[in-house]
Amino acid sequence: MCMHAMNHQGQHRDESLLEIIRRRYAVGEITREQFEQLTRDLGLDGQVREAGGHEAHRHNAAP
Repeated sequence: MCMHAMNHQGQHRDESLLEIIRRRYAVGEITREQFEQLTRDLGLDGQVREAGGHEAHRHNAAP
């Protein structure tokens, strides 16, 4: 399943569910626990392990 998203130049691109979850975690929109739960619920946890684990570094932390 892919979601339709806009990139920084205003152009549309397709984003996988895992990319969306990773981006949301990276910017602090979801917690590590939410990231892990979402990947399990959506059956993406195998893809995360293959890619070297969860996103360890967030660029912006949620307040």
